[in-house]
Amino acid sequence: MHPVHRDLWYAANETYLAAELAVLDQLADRWVTLGAFFDHVTAAVRQVGQTDRTGRPLQIALTCGRLEENFANNDAMASVLADQGHLVVFAPVADLHNYTA
Repeated sequence: MHPVHRDLWYAANETYLAAELAVLDQLADRWVTLGAFFDHVTAAVRQVGQTDRTGRPLQIALTCGRLEENFANNDAMASVLADQGHLVVFAPVADLHNYTA
């Protein structure tokens, strides 16, 4: 294995997103944990918000530190996904995205 530019691959790269969606389809009956997003993925996140109600609900778990800069965004995303019919658990933690939390 060779090192890759992780941020460019992971942060809403269309190929990565397509691969992740394929995996989510296969794991629809299991809990799915989504990782962190960066500023240049705003369009991808906005697209999630524009999606109609799902015909195939997923079980989705989100977590975020209460002191995180993007806490409100994670809380809003949990609400959007729940409104679409997904089974969502949003579990805030006391600190930041670190070992203390």
